[in-house]
Amino acid sequence: MNNDNVRILVIGAGVNGSICAAKLSNAGIDVTIIARGNRFEEIQNAGIIIEDPFKNTRSLTKVPVINGLKSDDIYDYILIVIRKNQVSNLLPALACNPSPNIVFMVNNILGSGDFTNVLGQERVMSGFIFGGGKRDGSVIRAISGFVMSTPFGEIDGRVTPRLNRLIVIFHQAGLKAKISTHISDYLATHAALVAPLANILKKHGCDTYALAHSPTDLRLMVDAMRETLDVLDATGAVDSTGFRTDQSSAYYSFRSGKPKRDWIKGSYVITTNQQLIIGTHASYGRYQDSVLLDRLRNQVGSYAMKDWLLVADAGFDGRQT
Repeated sequence: MNNDNVRILVIGAGVNGSICAAKLSNAGIDVTIIARGNRFEEIQNAGIIIEDPFKNTRSLTKVPVINGLKSDDIYDYILIVIRKNQVSNLLPALACNPSPNIVFMVNNILGSGDFTNVLGQERVMSGFIFGGGKRDGSVIRAISGFVMSTPFGEIDGRVTPRLNRLIVIFHQAGLKAKISTHISDYLATHAALVAPLANILKKHGCDTYALAHSPTDLRLMVDAMRETLDVLDATGAVDSTGFRTDQSSAYYSFRSGKPKRDWIKGSYVITTNQQLIIGTHASYGRYQDSVLLDRLRNQVGSYAMKDWLLVADAGFDGRQT
């Protein structure tokens, strides 16, 4: 499959839009990014600056930047990397542009109906993000290249030539990506279950140490995660049967192949000063948590940071390494 002439547009110049555009550009791929206001001027004048606080690296990538989408400017793929609540204002411009493949890389608990109603199902694809971090002035402070690969898929679960091509392009750019045949369910479960974690962290001032030492709140978080899965099941928002562990959300994998009230077994890696989950393992059954924790401890060894909190089990007993 020839990707030499592929044209890609990234809409959104925040953390993940900048990561995508810089990686694709550095791989020699024809990529353009849309930015607005001060961000447009920053990229136009100085390029995209990304710092990785864990690896102590800084990169500068000059990427063509525009401030709007013209109806006659056609791209092979348009990557939408903005917040879900910003998408509705963008849809009219996308509807007027005939680019064939529009990839929404947004947290989405409600499905793709709002997108397909305007653009048609044949143009819409879904996926998730490649990194985490924040904007600090003109600098993006972020890490990418998580332990896990980022899922992308067709909303009807098919594996199509355009999906295969997109994954190849990402791999060419050094972005870890994989095909998901359950992408809508992945996004729904991810969005629903991040909310309990985010809110309980907010209660503790985004201090993972404080959360790790509050068994009451950890149990509350797990109960809330279970409840969100119950709601998604009850409303028919996701398919609760037949998931393959490597295709589903890590959270949803906790229940794969087991009754709903069976044990949830999972583990996370969280930096104690950045509040960033970089990896998960999940399974089910009654066995020692150390099996999961040891795997994660080995995986984080490649990062310079050593101040990690490893969390596991339905009780989420914190254990520092």
